[in-house]
Amino acid sequence: MRYSLFALAIAAGITASPASAGANFVTNGDFSDLTNGVGQITELYDITYAVGWTTWGYNKVMSDGNVAVMTQHGDAPNFALWTQANGGASTWDGLAPNGSNFVAMNSVYNADRVYQTIDGLTVGDRYTLAFDNAFGQQRLLDGSGYDGPTTQTFSVYFQPSSASWDQNDPVWSMASDLPSHGFEGWFAENLTLTATSASEVLSFFVSGSPSLPPYSLFTNVSLTEGAVPEPATWAMALAGFAGLGLAGWRSARKAARAA
Repeated sequence: MRYSLFALAIAAGITASPASAGANFVTNGDFSDLTNGVGQITELYDITYAVGWTTWGYNKVMSDGNVAVMTQHGDAPNFALWTQANGGASTWDGLAPNGSNFVAMNSVYNADRVYQTIDGLTVGDRYTLAFDNAFGQQRLLDGSGYDGPTTQTFSVYFQPSSASWDQNDPVWSMASDLPSHGFEGWFAENLTLTATSASEVLSFFVSGSPSLPPYSLFTNVSLTEGAVPEPATWAMALAGFAGLGLAGWRSARKAARAA
């Protein structure tokens, strides 16, 4: 019997990764739903809003790090990031994975989280949180920009209410040291979270130094039912694929000999 390893891999992948089959509890995880196009999304200024998300900080939604967006400072687009196209110290093209919009979070000036309340969860159940994240630096449009290395930490929180948010209690963090005009990423992250309430607040927050604005970027956020498969599960799946391949090879050899 001949086997289609591709079809079997798909079937096994669905079994081994329940998160891929569940509904997505996050609204507007790619930040494509905006009230007035890309730009600063803080609640303090009526520039634009990312539907489903809340922030009171100096945070922006961008489609391209090299293309300036509107902020509270001035009447024209005035915020951009260092990219390869504008002389940055990396090969980053200014885009996010899949060409999606992304959030650029400030960790120094008016730093605040970007968060969303997730409803409809089952207490005690496990969920997979997936997102893409990166690190960059601000480029000033009226000069060469800020120079110097930066350190920043990007953190994720999953807590029962907005009021109980504790900056010192993240469920996950990643730190990065960037050279002047630098960039690092994109990283595809998958975390397993357990619901302690039917409604949880998913928050993203960044801290950093020095006062040369370092930025953390993230997008493609999803929260789906089921835990991230353990490494042993993937190992068993890969071993199964290898076994199927060997069986198919042996079957083909026997058929060739019979012929």
